Amino acid sequence: MTHLDILFDEERLLQLVTNLYVLTGITANILDPQGVDIHLFKDHPPFCRAINELPEGHQRCIRCDMWKVKNYSAEKGFQFYRCHAGICEAVMPLYNKQNPVAYLAVGCYLDDSPIEDQWQRTRSTLDWYPGGPDQLREAFLQFRQYAAPALKAYAETLEVMAGYIQLKEMIRLTEQTDAQKLAMYLDQHYMEKLSLESISQQLHIGRTKLCSLAKE
Repeated sequence: MTHLDILFDEERLLQLVTNLYVLTGITANILDPQGVDIHLFKDHPPFCRAINELPEGHQRCIRCDMWKVKNYSAEKGFQFYRCHAGICEAVMPLYNKQNPVAYLAVGCYLDDSPIEDQWQRTRSTLDWYPGGPDQLREAFLQFRQYAAPALKAYAETLEVMAGYIQLKEMIRLTEQTDAQKLAMYLDQHYMEKLSLESISQQLHIGRTKLCSLAKE
């Protein structure tokens, strides 16, 4: 069986988002068409790291990524919003011809409104956090703040970068068999802690079929 699959040139994409972080301090990542993070860049700010270290927090972040892709409604370019924890983020589609094949997500910053107001907004979303939200206040205050003109300039620069990604075919469509998908995934992720369930979810292949493919 063959599928129309999306191939990510992870090495070159990682270099791009790392360079952006070095220059701006804003993290960027690539989401697949369903809003699932392909885990290019892992050096997140302390606040986001603390959230993601907890299973409930990690699931909230996953659901938030999927929500922002599903609810993208801008005519073009970035759509700005606040994540489930009240932190500023933005997302825009990356196209193959006319079809979105992935999304560029940037975030983990605050706008230039009073930081205490932004903290109170975030604090109200953290009633689930063990020990109470105030444990995260210090990490929250480490976020950089950006004024609207700086964000507009950054967004326009990233829109140019999106064209560069398309031009260099860093994300492209290809047909692969399930066996080829499995072989490529294992080759790219063999250093990670893998399970049958996690591979099944990432490749959208049933566990029984995965076992059969592994046998072959």
